[in-house]
Amino acid sequence: MLSITTELTAQELLSITWDDLKPYYQALENTRISPDNLGEWLGAWSDLIMVVTEINNRLYISTTRNTTDIKAKEAFKRFLDTIQVNVKAFDQRLTEDLLTSQLVPPGFELGLLNLRTRAALFTERNLSLLNDQYVTATEYDEIAGSQTVEWHGAEKTVAELQPLLVSTDRDEREQVWRASAERQLADRAALNGLWVRLMEMRNRIAINAGLKNFREYRWLELSRFAYTPEDCHRYHDAIEAVVVPAVSQLMEEHRQRLGVEKLRPWDLLVESLSDQPLKPYETPRELEEKIVGVFEKIHPDFARYFEHMRAADLFDLHNRNNKAPGGYTLEYPVSGDPFSFLNCVGLHSDLMGVLHEGGHCFHFYDTFKFGNIQYYQQFNPPIEFAEVAAMGMELLALPHLGKEKALLTGRTKANGFYDPADHRIAEIQALRTILAFLPFMSVVDLFQHWAYTHPAAACEPANCDQVWSDLWDRFLPDADWSGFEDIKATGWHRKIHIFSDPFYYIEYGLAQTGALQVWLNSQRDYKGAVKSLRKALALGGSVGLQELFATAGIRLAFEREPLQVLVDAVMERIESLTAQI
Repeated sequence: MLSITTELTAQELLSITWDDLKPYYQALENTRISPDNLGEWLGAWSDLIMVVTEINNRLYISTTRNTTDIKAKEAFKRFLDTIQVNVKAFDQRLTEDLLTSQLVPPGFELGLLNLRTRAALFTERNLSLLNDQYVTATEYDEIAGSQTVEWHGAEKTVAELQPLLVSTDRDEREQVWRASAERQLADRAALNGLWVRLMEMRNRIAINAGLKNFREYRWLELSRFAYTPEDCHRYHDAIEAVVVPAVSQLMEEHRQRLGVEKLRPWDLLVESLSDQPLKPYETPRELEEKIVGVFEKIHPDFARYFEHMRAADLFDLHNRNNKAPGGYTLEYPVSGDPFSFLNCVGLHSDLMGVLHEGGHCFHFYDTFKFGNIQYYQQFNPPIEFAEVAAMGMELLALPHLGKEKALLTGRTKANGFYDPADHRIAEIQALRTILAFLPFMSVVDLFQHWAYTHPAAACEPANCDQVWSDLWDRFLPDADWSGFEDIKATGWHRKIHIFSDPFYYIEYGLAQTGALQVWLNSQRDYKGAVKSLRKALALGGSVGLQELFATAGIRLAFEREPLQVLVDAVMERIESLTAQI
């Protein structure tokens, strides 16, 4: 059987055209599937998917590393228009051939369910439309990546100004917050227009697939078999009942320590437990060198993975002008490596971001090296569990962020990030951030539930502003936004997922409750918690979400009671650490 080689360099991959790939797809389509050739046939298809995935990811990554690189954009669009559109059509026919054969490769039951679900979504009317949506969404990167502010005579990206939002000088915080927010608000019309175009495309995609709305389409596309939209609403109600009061308590304590009458938006990130913001590192090199020691203490394999990535130039961690916002990790399945992208500017949150993306990378390596994964269709885990790997890494790292003392001299070594007092504050910040994130996640997710089930109303940006404001007031009531109502109302403009990855946000919330369970398990048995998590990581996407959670020693929870247990544990730990400062 004709099968493509996966022994290809990056340069060779990027030179591949549709004419190079077409004979391999035709050979698969012309092969009658039988019990004798099933494994070979599926393996050949798997190899093709790996090749196309790596080409896609390499080209996309290039567009985000420099949003003004016209050649990178053209190459990515050319790939989508000439390769991806044809691959999708062939993949649909190959899926139908496999399903028609009624043959089930050993251990491929979940893979077949995913294929069957996606086959049901397929229609040729959506082929070019899906590509157009993908390309259109990248306009967000260009708009956000060009947002700069003139600050004390120098041009700064909005991300570069973030460290000043943790300044202990309240006037400075207000000035930088205003400057950043006003610059972002200047793109209101452009982002509203982009949103309307995306909404119209997404609604048409759903209609073409015979579904009522894009929420139904996306639910199937994301293979959400373990929970329903109703479960999500139940989860958000639990967050409102359990997490929002806890966050309000923390915010009130924060307000009192700051000595202000009301918390304003520029007061939310400053650390009120210290007279200086946390400064984990001075240079990018220092961050990269020190974090290896943290990974080493979680598990030596993780340090080896990171060192390999560093040597192979497999991450782009630090902010610069014309770099896309946000962070992500994508895989190079042919090369056998992941690639990580961040926008670090020297904050504690950047350190946590590297730990987070490190979790994604180590998930890839554990699946790639230790998982019994025969076909690439079994490789990628449900997103909800992929984020457990990332968020769990953040929490497992908390005990190891401090500087160690040399046994003979008693002096602190240079291989850690924080002295004891700052280490306690860093842990408090991490736990506090988790609690504050959950209500924000509810706002983002519920906004999208509304938008995609009310597409006509959501095509009016003013309605979006109102729904976002109402959700914000419901879940995040602790800051006074008087005089900045427009900035609050357009908060949905500043969440990249809403534009680029629709409905990819509830995963963070469900994963966070899973990661907190990993953290609680580590309090009782650290090595055991890491071992259970890695056992689940190695499974990739070969089993379902519930089984992945169970293998990691945790469970998927939407109810108030298990969430209350986690919140109580976090609040107790914060109280204990605060008493030691």
